[in-house]
Amino acid sequence: MKKKYLIILGVIVLLLIFGVSILFSQQQSGTTGQKVTVTTQKTVTNTTPIPTLSLPPLSGTAKDAALQFYKYYTNSAQNPLAAGAFDKNPYLTSEFKSTIASFYDNGNVPIFCPTNMRKNIVVGQESTYYYDNGYLTNEIISDAANASKNLFRVILKPVNNNWLIFDVDCLQ
Repeated sequence: MKKKYLIILGVIVLLLIFGVSILFSQQQSGTTGQKVTVTTQKTVTNTTPIPTLSLPPLSGTAKDAALQFYKYYTNSAQNPLAAGAFDKNPYLTSEFKSTIASFYDNGNVPIFCPTNMRKNIVVGQESTYYYDNGYLTNEIISDAANASKNLFRVILKPVNNNWLIFDVDCLQ
């Protein structure tokens, strides 16, 4: 008789151990899933676009507008056109916005080549040419320390008495 009770008691202990281990493993997998969710939420909040609607209009001359846009772009802590923010940027023509969407990964690829970026620059060598029933103006951005080192060509288009960025080309 004692043997029978010991066997029953042993089976009950084994069932308890098995049940507790199942509960413990389910709690661990539930916690792991919550950690993944928190990480995903953090990633989503880091991609909010930088607001650009309150920017002042570009300057009255093409040269000043190119300089102002370059300084605005290079002095921003992040790419000010990233994550689709270019679409609301008042400095860009609709044609350039289409180009950014198609060829610059929705603004996530820099429009100014990082290897050519300088803090100390000069703008000049202006030229104007006829394009699509209007005129465009080229402004060349050069290294101030070495004026013969042309870094970028900024192409501007006059729109409603403002110069807007039509395109940016990296030089050299």
